This record gives sequence, C-alpha cells and structure tokens, in this order.
Amino acid sequence: MLAHLAGDPDAFAVIVDDHYPALVSRARFLLGQHGPVEDACQETFRKALEGIWRFGRSGQYRVGAWLSTILRGVCIDLMAKANRDHAISFAMSVEQPVLDDVAEQVADPLQVAALQNALSHLRPSLRRALILREMEGMSYAKLAAAEHISEGCARTRAFRARQLMRQELAS
Repeated sequence: MLAHLAGDPDAFAVIVDDHYPALVSRARFLLGQHGPVEDACQETFRKALEGIWRFGRSGQYRVGAWLSTILRGVCIDLMAKANRDHAISFAMSVEQPVLDDVAEQVADPLQVAALQNALSHLRPSLRRALILREMEGMSYAKLAAAEHISEGCARTRAFRARQLMRQELAS
C-alpha cells in the first residue's frame, strides 16, 4: 500500500494478485455462478485504484476488507441494473393487456379512463407489483420471487402503488 502511494508502478499489481482469488469467490457468492463476476472484480480494482489515496492515508491497512466492501457495492449496482433491465422488459410485455383487462372489468367508460390514466402514472416497478398482486392475485412471496426482491419490498411496492392510485383517482 505504502509503495503504491510512494509511486511504485508495480505495487498495485501485488495487491491485485494477493486479493483477486478471494474477490472472485465473493463475487460468485453474491452474483451467482453465471453472473458478471469478472466485470465486478475489474470494477472493484478500478474503484480501489481511484480511491487508494484516501484509504492509504487513514493508517488502517485492512486491504481485503476494504476491497470486499467495494466489491459488495459493485455487485449491488450490477444486480440493480439487471433487475431494472428485467423489469423494463417485463413491463413492456405486460402493459397493454392489463389496460384491456381493466376495461373489461369496469363498465363505466369514465372509470376506465381514470384507471388507465392512474396506472400510466405509476413507475413500472409499482405498476407491476399492483397488477401482479391485485389483478393476478399473486402472493407476496411469489411477487418477490418474480421481481427478484425481498418479500418486504414486494409488500412495500404493492402498498405504495395502491396509495398512489388512490391519490391519483381522488384528484
């Protein structure tokens, strides 16, 4: 660590060599066997190299723990991006049939228009939660599994979606 901070160009390579196997193992645990493990490790080392001057000046040199913390954040970002990508493709496939189902279930054309408008104002993740829970009758556990989120998060999304729909319909 000190050698790198002192300007030794090969010192960071030693840090990479020492900690790479442990980071790959941790990334596989966090992302799964077929996840973007190499990308996560590379991004971890890039961020570490970028921020090493802050870490090195603290006087604490638990490099493995520091790198593991960076890796955890990188993996969370990668999983969130994958979840967003999955959510967008799912929303695209669900969007129109849901509006048609609403029209079939409600007889009053004004109510249909109001419901369609309120649904269109929901974020895709909230819209999916509302549709899957309230219209499809999916349990919170199955909703959580389908969305790759915790059951508590599934409950929160469904609650927020119902709350926003009430507000939108009341205005």
